[in-house]
Amino acid sequence: MGVQDLYRRQTAILTSIFLALVFLLWWVTPWKSFLAGFFMGGVAGLYNALYLIRKLRLMDEQPMSAVSGKRRVNTGLANRFLMAAFPMLLAVRFPEWIDYRSVLLGLPVPYILLIAVGLRHTQRQFSREKR
Repeated sequence: MGVQDLYRRQTAILTSIFLALVFLLWWVTPWKSFLAGFFMGGVAGLYNALYLIRKLRLMDEQPMSAVSGKRRVNTGLANRFLMAAFPMLLAVRFPEWIDYRSVLLGLPVPYILLIAVGLRHTQRQFSREKR
């Protein structure tokens, strides 16, 4: 398993656990609109993080396939912007159900977890090399 696959898998697991906790809190607390926005932002952020990891893996493989004349791979910036804008549009359209501020708070959560996974992996590698 490659490092990118490890990052993708651990980030998806941690974010799914986080989203499950947010859903459970939505179920039992009266802060439904805030937690609904947090959940939607987290889902959109997870999609964007996983999409970015996939595109980076394709860019990694690109030099090998560049000789065969295949098209250049981009990172899908416009797609990720639109995916981040979608829950915001829903929050603006339905403000009584979804709080737009919590959507903004939920979007970076998967990226923060991805950084935490990367730091943890780097720390483990450093401690193995130090032995």
